Amino acid sequence: MAKKRQDLKPNKNGVYERNIGKRLTRLKRTDPKTKSEWEESKFIRPKFRLGTDKTKAELSNLRLEQLWDLVVEGWSEGEFQFNCRTDEPLWDDATFEMAKAVAKGKIQIALDRHPEFNGDDDLNARWIRKLINRFSPVINIVPAFEDEYEEVTKREVKKLNQVKESLEKATGVSISPTTSETLHNALDDYIEHIRKTCLTAAIEGEDQEVTGWGFQQIKNAGRLKEHHPDCSLSTLTLDIVEGMFRHWANRPHKKGTKKPITVKTADTHMKQLRNFLKWLHKNADYSWRKSEDFDDIQIAAKSNTKEIAAKLTTAQVETFDLDELCLLYEYATPLERALLLLGLNCGFGTAESGSLLLNQICLFEAHPEAALLDYNTAPDDSFIKRIRIKNEVYGEFKLWPQTVEAMQWVFNRRKQQKIITRQPDKGKNITAQHDTVAILADSGHSFIKPTQNGNHSSRIPNLWRDGLCKRIKKDFPTFRLLSIGKLRKTAGDLVKRFSSGEISGVFLCHGNPVKSDTLQDIYTNRPFGKVFEANMEVAEYLAPMFAKCDDPFPFRQKKGGANITRQQVAKIQQLRSQGVSPTLIAEQVGVSPQTVHRRSEPARAGK
Repeated sequence: MAKKRQDLKPNKNGVYERNIGKRLTRLKRTDPKTKSEWEESKFIRPKFRLGTDKTKAELSNLRLEQLWDLVVEGWSEGEFQFNCRTDEPLWDDATFEMAKAVAKGKIQIALDRHPEFNGDDDLNARWIRKLINRFSPVINIVPAFEDEYEEVTKREVKKLNQVKESLEKATGVSISPTTSETLHNALDDYIEHIRKTCLTAAIEGEDQEVTGWGFQQIKNAGRLKEHHPDCSLSTLTLDIVEGMFRHWANRPHKKGTKKPITVKTADTHMKQLRNFLKWLHKNADYSWRKSEDFDDIQIAAKSNTKEIAAKLTTAQVETFDLDELCLLYEYATPLERALLLLGLNCGFGTAESGSLLLNQICLFEAHPEAALLDYNTAPDDSFIKRIRIKNEVYGEFKLWPQTVEAMQWVFNRRKQQKIITRQPDKGKNITAQHDTVAILADSGHSFIKPTQNGNHSSRIPNLWRDGLCKRIKKDFPTFRLLSIGKLRKTAGDLVKRFSSGEISGVFLCHGNPVKSDTLQDIYTNRPFGKVFEANMEVAEYLAPMFAKCDDPFPFRQKKGGANITRQQVAKIQQLRSQGVSPTLIAEQVGVSPQTVHRRSEPARAGK
């Protein structure tokens, strides 16, 4: 077993490292006198660099330990290791490449033919299969010689079927057919199908990538593979398929816990399972076809009694109340405040804020279609006009004066961002153009670009939870930790309060604001004028929130942040105004006298 390190520590460059296992290296040596050369074998403990993010480094470290344990397990069972002595387990060339990939956080590696086999595809295919069988719990292994590998597999299946036929003739006993048409092979092909079809839109000069939704489908399909054992597709009868759906409807436990998955997660995986089986039914490479009664399988996950009891409240949707919005607005930095206003004024979630383009922000211009909207507009009005990426529904939003000020601050901040200042892509030009993203991270990276492993970006949720909400919790421990996504629900709820469900649906860019009328958008224009009117009433309701900050978007923003809370600052200023000495104030508030002197003058709003 791998020796576990309790605490990973970064080196002087902030990179987390781990030494694990041993590796045989061959060094070329030269005799300085005779100039003769020879190879010297040496055993080393390789060092794996796990990156600068501690959470990711700990995960990579855990996977490295699991990989090494599998190497040790294979050695103890007598598996041959290339270029390795037999008295102890070592990283060979293949497992070392896997280890390096795991250290980088990769979940898949493509291995080429092994040089020891002299290009023999049969031997290489069997070698790859042994590696897959051994190491697939840690990393997904695919052959770099994919076509030849598939050809070998088909040839071996054909030979086995010939043997089967001979045995059947000799014994008169029917034997189950040998086939490569297995559930896991089909799921692998389905995942590859998703990789090739769920791509970003083609843009000149840019490579197409798998979309965020595509990555999510790949993960869902991978979980189907984890939960359903491999079997021949010929055994997937209607009863077996129904059992697969029922497995998810019963809400299995989350990995490593005794907590059941949520109803939404269960429904998502049942939908993915249904999509996979439909794809399999239409795929000419597979002979499996769904039963005539397949569409009659209607199984749904159900909430348990505790979850149902938790819904026994008038407020069926969690939203922020006015007091909470006041605190958020008061404690926010300018960037956080801009995201807050986009959420409330435009119903934007993380994806909408992170993908807003500069040319979608129209400041100080009358609406060109005011007559069509039956809405009075003026030259000093401002709007955001865009299509929601998730469902391609068009939306328009009249901006509040505070949101206009936020967008001016966003424009000024974006113009100052010229290049990406951190890896990856450090030094890449990101000069602001009319069609570029308006809000980027301080480093210049996109707030919403998926991670290397295809996970949704958590930059904005982390900024909200670990930044803004954490600061508020220091002064108000009972403050509710609601996600930034609740801003969109709050905005929709407020618009509905001052208008109707239909207008709220238009505001939120729902596909069918009136669910009973699916043809509404074909024959009528959306009533954006009524959306503007309702949104202005929402602004009046939020007047106490706006009053919490006199200068919400200062031209010059102080870098860094205070090490004391707002309440401590207010207490210092109050006691100072009463003539209390700095020494006594420092003792009462729990800060140094120097801090008392720095905070004796009123702090500038917006900082």
